[in-house]
Formats: sequence, C-alpha cells, structure tokens
Amino acid sequence: MKLDKLAYTDTRSALNAADEALELLCRLRQIPLDSLSDAELGEFFFNALEDELGGGAYPGGRI
Repeated sequence: MKLDKLAYTDTRSALNAADEALELLCRLRQIPLDSLSDAELGEFFFNALEDELGGGAYPGGRI
C-alpha cells in the first residue's frame, strides 16, 4: 500500500483508534480530556498516526 495516498477509510480508522486509545488512557489516569492543550492533543495524534501508519503519516515529515 502506498502510504502517500491512503484511502479515506484507512485514515479514518486510524484516527478513530487513536481517539479511543486517548479516551481510555485519560480515563485510566483520571485526566479530564478537556484539560489537555491543543499542543498535547496534536502531539498525541501525530505520534499515533506515525505508529499506526508505519511512519508514513506525513511523508515529508512533520507539518
């Protein structure tokens, strides 16, 4: 699969999985989701996509 042209459903599935993982981690650590800053959320989802898509989330590197 070419990672520079992911299907919409693949990208959406990866984001949904990351969202569920974040909710679970926050619940387990008793951290309110709305207490996380935009930067913290962005870093979490960037790292999740990098892991999920084998480093191909952003072929040119970080935005």
